[in-house]
Amino acid sequence: MMCIENLKKIELDLHVNDQKEGAGSCRLAFIYGLSTSGLCPFEAALHQKAVGASLQMVIHKNNLPEFFGHLYPAVCGKLKLPGDVADLVLHVSVKAIETPEDREIIQAMARSVGHGCGGSCDCGCS
Repeated sequence: MMCIENLKKIELDLHVNDQKEGAGSCRLAFIYGLSTSGLCPFEAALHQKAVGASLQMVIHKNNLPEFFGHLYPAVCGKLKLPGDVADLVLHVSVKAIETPEDREIIQAMARSVGHGCGGSCDCGCS
């Protein structure tokens, strides 16, 4: 059985308890362990989990940016968290784990460093 490890493409279902103004559920997919700053606490909690695993995480509102690290903008955007969010009770379910194609890794790396060439250099970041 495949488990979450570096450079695996993972898909998660996220659900927030105590929904507030549309905050609720979303699906998040990303390549695990790709950040140049190492694993964020959110990723560390997912390490070696398999498809079907579920976790509950309680995150203090002041720790959200640090907890989600480079994934913070995507998570907040997808969950539609308001700026005055209270402490977060997050339920996470692992839905898929796969080995990404090389080009997917390169594209994700380019996005993570803000390359932003718009595809003109043929790096695959567009």
